[in-house]
Amino acid sequence: MPNVFTVLVSASISGDSNVITDYKHGLLSYSSTFVRPHSNMSDYHYQAIAVDISKTGPYSFISSSQIDTYGCFYNYAVDPTDPYRSLVTFDNDSGGNQQFKISLGLESGKTYVLIVTTFAPNVTGFFTITAVGPASVDLRQNDLFILWLTTTTSESIEISIII
Repeated sequence: MPNVFTVLVSASISGDSNVITDYKHGLLSYSSTFVRPHSNMSDYHYQAIAVDISKTGPYSFISSSQIDTYGCFYNYAVDPTDPYRSLVTFDNDSGGNQQFKISLGLESGKTYVLIVTTFAPNVTGFFTITAVGPASVDLRQNDLFILWLTTTTSESIEISIII
């Protein structure tokens, strides 16, 4: 029987007027897998987190975990068969202690996807993502990916797949 746990998202205001939002979840043995950037193996468990912001500005996403985390930040939609399509940036260890830190400017009104995965394949464990920016960040689990397929007439078709 799989472990059941809840997603905890909280927000607070830091002393420098930035808003801090925490998201807690985990990569489990039954989590979906994909091919992450800089790898050709599809054995990386991941958690896809939809990221929505209400105020344009600079934001940082920092992981905290006992496992070696790897973060990939995408414009929505993500193609799990092509880890570079719609990829904005990725990071492995900029947060120190084998944790990622992704800092970038984001626009309000757009949906982004943060994929939390690991440096090594087949690793599981719990993590916290701390988002810091000028406004609270809506972080929600979203393992729904949109694939863009091109037909012979060069028209784009949108297909939703739950992974």
